[in-house]
Amino acid sequence: MKLFENKPDEDVRKFWQGMEETLGTPILAYTLGQYLSGRDVKGPMWGLLYLTRDTLYFQHFAQRNWFASVMQSSGAIPGSENFTIEVALGPSLGLEQDNAGGWRRFLRGNAADTCRLVDRSGVADPFVFSIEQRDSSLLRELRRLLG
Repeated sequence: MKLFENKPDEDVRKFWQGMEETLGTPILAYTLGQYLSGRDVKGPMWGLLYLTRDTLYFQHFAQRNWFASVMQSSGAIPGSENFTIEVALGPSLGLEQDNAGGWRRFLRGNAADTCRLVDRSGVADPFVFSIEQRDSSLLRELRRLLG
């Protein structure tokens, strides 16, 4: 078997194809992003944001480094775990973006705007996230779905 036999694009395609099979619905868009707040998990955390016709998903993958391994063995830091947050899309949701410019954007680096999925009925806390890519197909699709 050759090292790197599969091309990266093929691996990516297989990953998303498997995800669609698991979910039972097409994935409309995906991107790298950060979960910031709004659910029972403390943020910020990096992961994948992906969108279907009726749900926005954030999937975080466990991360290990040598320092965390040492600290966990001493009992000081709990292990990072894989998890997925699902946000059901519906008529009461709205998308808000913080279009901060100038020095605030400079301090944050080249990160995209902070986004919030806000439940206008007030039942759920806003789901707050950011996307690494400024002109994201995920945001365009999300705006289209929310009307």
